[in-house]
Amino acid sequence: MQDKRLLALLAAFLVTILWSSSYFFNKFAFEEGIEPLTLAGLRYSIAFLTLWSITSWKSKFRNNYVSKLPIKHILLLGITGYVMGQGLQYFGQFFISPTQTSLLLNIGNVSFVAVAGVFLLREKISIRTTVGIIGVTLGVILFNYPFHFDVNDILGIVFVLLSSIGYAVHLSFTRHLVKREHYTTNQLVMAPMGIGALCMLSYGFLVEGIPNITIELVFIVLWLGIVNGSIAFTLWAWSQKYLEAFQSSVINNLMLIEIALLDVMILNQSFSVLQSIGLIIAFATIIFVSLHKTKSSS
Repeated sequence: MQDKRLLALLAAFLVTILWSSSYFFNKFAFEEGIEPLTLAGLRYSIAFLTLWSITSWKSKFRNNYVSKLPIKHILLLGITGYVMGQGLQYFGQFFISPTQTSLLLNIGNVSFVAVAGVFLLREKISIRTTVGIIGVTLGVILFNYPFHFDVNDILGIVFVLLSSIGYAVHLSFTRHLVKREHYTTNQLVMAPMGIGALCMLSYGFLVEGIPNITIELVFIVLWLGIVNGSIAFTLWAWSQKYLEAFQSSVINNLMLIEIALLDVMILNQSFSVLQSIGLIIAFATIIFVSLHKTKSSS
């Protein structure tokens, strides 16, 4: 059991590295001329097809993965979780740096998930969550100070925050279906992902146009869909069988630091002392809030 737990820790850490690297693969894909929603649609279409193939090998596939959701629920989860939560995030990544995107997602997700919980699940915002929102906001302010935003920066910020609203609604509705309607998490993944991918791909081809196909772009899209998508998702799901909630939470939140380090190594980004302090404050606050939540849920 100890060996499996260690293997699960390593697998979960590897998954966060893969997910963090997605921000940079996206940047490289944009340089190849592909537009944001086309890239997101292709990635999640490939991820959907690959994940469907992987899970179909399992003997209990029909019970665990075939969605019995009403079509309106599938549409809501697909639009909020993928078209908004991922598609709009890709628009944001098109305009701003990976580290900026990561920081904004953290403040947006913490804040909007808390607000969505109040309205959709009738939950109360705890003092610790409030402290978390303030702490992450302070980190973002320090990172971006002094504020010299151009049009692209503003567009990127708006798109990322809008994607956080979609994520918050998607997460809250998923929690509602799991807790009160007794669906499994797996049943809430496949069909919404397929619908979301189809919507993004349709918009991408019709509005953004079919991109110029290069070997580099094909490799990036396949890597994002198969490795960083379906394989990473499968590894993460497996690791959760052996990890405690607080372990998963800490590992998942390492992405903020991983993305910042990759930003330095891959894109030659440099951070000032004030920006570094902002990152540390945001990271420490996120860990503080997430550990409290995992202890409460356990």
